[in-house]
Amino acid sequence: MNLLKERIKTLSRMDFIKAIAPHAQRIQEKYHILSSLIIAQACLESNFGLSGLAQKGKNIFGIKGSYNGQSVTMRTHEYERGKKVWVDASFRKYPSWYESLEDLAKLYTNGVSWDKN
Repeated sequence: MNLLKERIKTLSRMDFIKAIAPHAQRIQEKYHILSSLIIAQACLESNFGLSGLAQKGKNIFGIKGSYNGQSVTMRTHEYERGKKVWVDASFRKYPSWYESLEDLAKLYTNGVSWDKN
């Protein structure tokens, strides 16, 4: 039975990689960021597309805010004065995996609003 469960996990992981690989290759061509790096980070940060945020908003990397006016509210923890507190936060909701991957590429190449380097 455990072998069957592991096989199902492997298949769903492979399905996620197959789904985002063409997008990661487009990102590599456009932004000169290795597709293997993009895929690895996507797998790690979204639990192979199974995280709640990835499922509800195609948001692989936990980028907050809105995308073209679309967002999804999720419970998350923040740290205030060194203490962990739970808050409801708005995260970008993307129409497809590609936009989520491209947002990460833009962060890599352009920095964040508070630090361009």
